[in-house]
Amino acid sequence: MGEGGIFKQLTKALVERCLDAELHTQLEEQRQAPDSATTKNRRNGHSKKTLKGDFGQVDIAVPRDRNAEFEPVLIPSGLFPSLRSLPISVKRSTLPMPLNL
Repeated sequence: MGEGGIFKQLTKALVERCLDAELHTQLEEQRQAPDSATTKNRRNGHSKKTLKGDFGQVDIAVPRDRNAEFEPVLIPSGLFPSLRSLPISVKRSTLPMPLNL
């Protein structure tokens, strides 16, 4: 559980996957809208954000869209988030014990 430990890696992967899913959902909703002929919004890379937790800090990649309309629900823009402030809750006691390989 030290620097770069499994909990940090899992948190990074989970949060980034959730953010990608949020953007995907928003872009799909825009494409299916009645006026979708004029909508050309697409993915446009990632920006960096730092999450703070019991394990320390982890840098995550937050996806962007071309029209700058994407406002993540999981981690709102303009905040310095900590894991305690996220709308999801993961407690260490609920995670399985790490395997010693």
